[in-house]
Amino acid sequence: MKKFFSSFTFILKASLLVLLLVFGWVFINVANLVKGKKSSEKDSLSKSMFGADEANADAPTTRTACPHVAYFDGEEFKIENDFLPSEFKTLEPGLANIFYKWSAPAPDMLKLSSSPQKYNGALTLRLLEIEPEESFIHRIKFLRIVHSKDEEIIIDAVKKEPYLARKKEFEKELVFPSNSVLNAKKSINHLYNQKKDRLWNSIAESREDLFQKGDSIEFGFRSVAKNENLLLVLRSVYRDYMAGEKAREHNFFSALVRSYAFAKIAVFSGLYLLLKGWLPAEGLAFLPLIIGSGSMSSKSIDISYRNSSGKFTPLIVQKPRSFRHGAEIVSLPKEAVSGDGSLVVRADFTKRHRLSFIGVAKATNLTAAFGEELSIKKALHSRLGDVSTELRGEEKKETHLIPGDTVEVSFENPKRPIGFGQKETYLLESTGFYTALRPEYKKLAGDWQEKLSGEAKKHLASLTSLKDYE
Repeated sequence: MKKFFSSFTFILKASLLVLLLVFGWVFINVANLVKGKKSSEKDSLSKSMFGADEANADAPTTRTACPHVAYFDGEEFKIENDFLPSEFKTLEPGLANIFYKWSAPAPDMLKLSSSPQKYNGALTLRLLEIEPEESFIHRIKFLRIVHSKDEEIIIDAVKKEPYLARKKEFEKELVFPSNSVLNAKKSINHLYNQKKDRLWNSIAESREDLFQKGDSIEFGFRSVAKNENLLLVLRSVYRDYMAGEKAREHNFFSALVRSYAFAKIAVFSGLYLLLKGWLPAEGLAFLPLIIGSGSMSSKSIDISYRNSSGKFTPLIVQKPRSFRHGAEIVSLPKEAVSGDGSLVVRADFTKRHRLSFIGVAKATNLTAAFGEELSIKKALHSRLGDVSTELRGEEKKETHLIPGDTVEVSFENPKRPIGFGQKETYLLESTGFYTALRPEYKKLAGDWQEKLSGEAKKHLASLTSLKDYE
């Protein structure tokens, strides 16, 4: 029996050692990808995983944002907003297709603030890369919804689906915060109590609703309906992860543990200690995972609610858009509302953002919105030519954009007429991701800022300078 247990222990340790090696290998290769482009030599994969670091490009030192879309207003193309705001990937873009299959994201859905006009006889959008980054667009859909003028489209932040809100009924039953406290010190009730106009209408920018990294707001709600399907309604804008901003917030230790050299040392040390019998294999097997854990700041507004035990439970990580306010809804679990009908929601700011509206609504005042999809007629890439089949999703290939690139996408004309008392709303649904700009594509882009429109240049300047808000 003793021999049996000895053999079993040996097999267990050997298995965990293999796991250690595999996890170490995975982490080191991921570190290579994050650090930069690996050697493209044919025999590069045959070299030792503990050999010389073959990355030949420095890790990007700039923040990245996301691609933008512009519509034709009858006279010129105007930037509507950014899209794919939450789909930043730190990876080697040469592996984009493989990575996409592993972690295909939910579609992003953007509501256009205005109805686009025809350009050269067709409804046309321009997909723009106006920041120092690369984007990989898997596919897009352009949706048109005809609805009553008394209704507004609002997007589910999780499902990325559109809903129709009957404005009067929706606003009538909105519950506003009874108290709003910033950083457990300052009352900011005047910003959120009974502010219906801040949900749908344009809002003049001010310092009041611009919150800093590290700020936290607790919103208290009273007389909330219990045992009903409730929605948290949010409206935000201004993402403070700007192109050109240095990644200064990483402290020495976090930078060290994510370094390639440290991964090598950790794996070697783990193997040595394991073989010497100083530490149990069970603990060492997960060493590379611990080393590789952690990520860059989430660049978000983290929303949570107070549960019955008095602790806060995460609800959603909201990624504000850069150009125009976006209103979104999030389903609240019934446990969020206490027995006396009170609710406490907390917003934690991991970067600088605007939170212009918050309230609670009943889901019964919403209905699913259905519309027509306008098929892509043609998509002309300024650098790559016709990418129609890629953007339709007919090929397993992303449309690649680098700074200064534009994709002009024309769509079939709408078929459904607009009746009396109706209006139309357009939505852009997209899937894909963006990543840091590689040196070779920076060189290829050249003096890309000269290719931008005046509006794009102005918007880029607003993203790369924070002086107006200091």
